[in-house]
Amino acid sequence: MFVSADYGATALDGRVPASLERAIPVPAGTEIVALADRAAMGLDRRGQPRSLGPARWAVGAILPPGYVRTHLPSIDAASGVAPLEPLPYSAVAADPAGELVVAAVQLGAAPVPGPQDLGTAISHRLGAEPSNKLL
Repeated sequence: MFVSADYGATALDGRVPASLERAIPVPAGTEIVALADRAAMGLDRRGQPRSLGPARWAVGAILPPGYVRTHLPSIDAASGVAPLEPLPYSAVAADPAGELVVAAVQLGAAPVPGPQDLGTAISHRLGAEPSNKLL
């Protein structure tokens, strides 16, 4: 993997490449994958998104359970390349120390209940938030 010191990290915020400002360290169990035939994007010194060229493929992260991506990878696809569907990937970057980070949030630190505790956990949660239609 290549980390460019000349370009800032980008991620898709909707359809527009933007600066990746909030990210977390790569969680255990994350799979980093190369997005073949899709050039990585970066922010140049003026803050403009630029392709890093076809020789530098973008990467994405497939997050483990308990995490939700906040931004998609910012890519420059070669012509004739099929879109990434379904798109489970999260944006990946390097922090100032060179450590990999991902655009994601952790859903919660509560342990997942075992099958025998599931009914009790559901009843407890519904009782705690009776007006929550999502639950």
